[in-house]
Amino acid sequence: MDMKTSLSTPAIIIIPALLLHKMEAWSQRSEVKATKSGLTDLMTETDQRCEELVMDLLRQKFPQHQIIGEETSGFDKYELTDEPTWTIDPIDGTTKFVHRLALSCVIIASMVKKEVLVVVVYDPLADEVFWAHKDNGGRTSCAPIYVSATDTIPQGVISMDPGHGRDYVAVQRYCAAQSAILLHEC
Repeated sequence: MDMKTSLSTPAIIIIPALLLHKMEAWSQRSEVKATKSGLTDLMTETDQRCEELVMDLLRQKFPQHQIIGEETSGFDKYELTDEPTWTIDPIDGTTKFVHRLALSCVIIASMVKKEVLVVVVYDPLADEVFWAHKDNGGRTSCAPIYVSATDTIPQGVISMDPGHGRDYVAVQRYCAAQSAILLHEC
């Protein structure tokens, strides 16, 4: 199956891995296995198992494609080429996952010539799949998704995550960014 064919049906290809992901990994509590860039940048056994599940499925379907996994690539240098490439974040929001907050998901993207063509996001806790295909917009289940018609910050909802930085400078930067947004300074 070539990349063009695969992109026409992203959910059909990815959903089996995501369902395995949910059944085998997300249903169990996972302890922190290591930290990456800082004390709040966590990696769990679930991160690794989920990434392996998705990578195995992609290798079966697309043996010639490159795969960049957050956990297997880590901080090592990898070269993004023009070749068909998949990227995987097995648990986006690992710290929240460890604390059992329902704010984590799986993100898988496919690229050709360094251009993102399709992204699939799966929220196992809500059992929702979202995907967006270049030039075809985004969808969930069988319905298209749209950007809100809200056009001003006071009418919108803003949610921000402070990221991994907990030192004084990182906290100040986060607070300044949040303040600028809420006070309409950006």
